[in-house]
Amino acid sequence: MESAREVKGRLTQSGQFMSILKGLKCQRVLEEELLGSLRATLVPAVAVPVRIIGSFAVPLLSGYSANTISLLALVLAISILVDDAIVVVDNVERVIE
Repeated sequence: MESAREVKGRLTQSGQFMSILKGLKCQRVLEEELLGSLRATLVPAVAVPVRIIGSFAVPLLSGYSANTISLLALVLAISILVDDAIVVVDNVERVIE
């Protein structure tokens, strides 16, 4: 099993790590634009990294590796999470007003 340093080193060499960071930055900017407030953007901004860490930690502890199917499932899980977070924030703001 690879250590976290080995995985990060491999991702850095192939340029994938920078692509991941650019994607996260793009996500934050789009959420800010679409939701219109920094407070509403913080909910998915905190929830997405927690979901990613949990999605990788559970299979890793069970002895599985990250293959293409699990990565596609992770993309689906993140998109569902962001959609749900936006709906929750919209409803909370509607109730507050």
